[in-house]
Amino acid sequence: MTTFSQTLSHSVACERNQEPIKDVLKNEIIFGQNFLEIGFGTAQHAFFFSSCFPDISYYAADQEQAHLNYLQRKMVLGAPENLFGPFQFKASDKGVLHNLNDEKFSQIYSANTLHIMSWPECQSFLKFAANLLEDQGKLFLYGPFKFNGDFTSESNEAFDKSLRARDPKMGIRSFEDVEKLLLGQNLHQSNVYDLPAHNNLLVFTKRSIE
Repeated sequence: MTTFSQTLSHSVACERNQEPIKDVLKNEIIFGQNFLEIGFGTAQHAFFFSSCFPDISYYAADQEQAHLNYLQRKMVLGAPENLFGPFQFKASDKGVLHNLNDEKFSQIYSANTLHIMSWPECQSFLKFAANLLEDQGKLFLYGPFKFNGDFTSESNEAFDKSLRARDPKMGIRSFEDVEKLLLGQNLHQSNVYDLPAHNNLLVFTKRSIE
């Protein structure tokens, strides 16, 4: 017999990578401040990280079709008091649609989103995130990346081919392209962490123009 809890959207990869990501975040995040996740997907990270870091205000946003994942998880498991959402977020080549309020965030996190967007959508998303960040705020980007034009593994190269077969606009992004775009938004790369399964967590910090 299938229980309701078994109907929750679940990603094995999310479950596997959440501990390594948490270990990085606990040394990088600004405690006591707000934290926005864009592209929560199954909502596993949102519920896990907000539970791990109860003194941050955790906001979760994604496209409307992902909101049911969040709401079902909340109904079955309950939600930490510091978790807020779901909020709408959708990037397009013309900009971003959202219903977030006007407040700035101390940190923004997104996992495995850039490679499923087109590059114009990535540009809209990254510029939007940069504008939402407070001065000295941090942007965390998790997923597979290319460095100096090279994939970090054969499996990532195969994954890139499979993405482009599904949609030529998708694909693993170049760290240098992301860095260049964010530099234009006053975000400077502060750390690059190598994590399991040939993924990276990129950390950028916003610095105002002096």
